[in-house]
Amino acid sequence: MALLKHPKHKKIAKRFLGFGSVGLFITLLGNLFLYILLELLNWNVYLAYPLIYMINICIAYYLNGKLVFKQSFNWKHLGGFYIAYLSGMLIGLIVLTLFRAILPYSDFVLTVLTLPFTIVWNFTFVNLIFSRLNSPIKVEASPNIAG
Repeated sequence: MALLKHPKHKKIAKRFLGFGSVGLFITLLGNLFLYILLELLNWNVYLAYPLIYMINICIAYYLNGKLVFKQSFNWKHLGGFYIAYLSGMLIGLIVLTLFRAILPYSDFVLTVLTLPFTIVWNFTFVNLIFSRLNSPIKVEASPNIAG
């Protein structure tokens, strides 16, 4: 693919694959716990979904920081991760509510159907956050005032 020959595109594609791999692991783990909570223990979906999502944020931050973005712990990154994922959870809850109104599936299946929406949102937001936080701070020289 000619598009992936550009170094910037290669870097984004590599990050997306790494993010996707971590995301796949987190998704499988989270969905296992959602299945247990929703289908076996009959928890309320609006309690289980955010709880599992919050736990997944911690695990995703650690794995993405180490494996994808090659960075050590940083409070700014963790805060950015929470902002990204919490906004993704909000989108997921909105989509879940819409799906519950129009689709006749179980709460577990409906939470799985929200994944494409939250994955695209989360990658876009996290990539932007890590890219911005990695950029050097630009300090503009003050103009020379001669009097």
